[in-house]
Amino acid sequence: MRSRYSAFAKRKFAYLAKTMAGSATTTFNLQQAQKDAVDLKWLKLEVLNAKTQGSSGTVEFKAHFQFKGQTGLIHELSQFDKINDKWFYVDQLPLT
Repeated sequence: MRSRYSAFAKRKFAYLAKTMAGSATTTFNLQQAQKDAVDLKWLKLEVLNAKTQGSSGTVEFKAHFQFKGQTGLIHELSQFDKINDKWFYVDQLPLT
């Protein structure tokens, strides 16, 4: 999760695309991410919880940002799968 946050903050969109699998590959809009990055500043990442079970894992986090002068927050539970010894972002899960 930290590497993906850093990639967003540093606008390393190729890395983001390479670390996705499953449904995440169809929902990520590269052009929109690049367009939004002009007015987007990432401020802070808080990892609230991380769990692994075999080759699957979840990370609950809060990512603080500023977009066009307005501060915001993303609170998400992300699903990751380990494929060939590398972790890939797969999907956003419902927060419980």
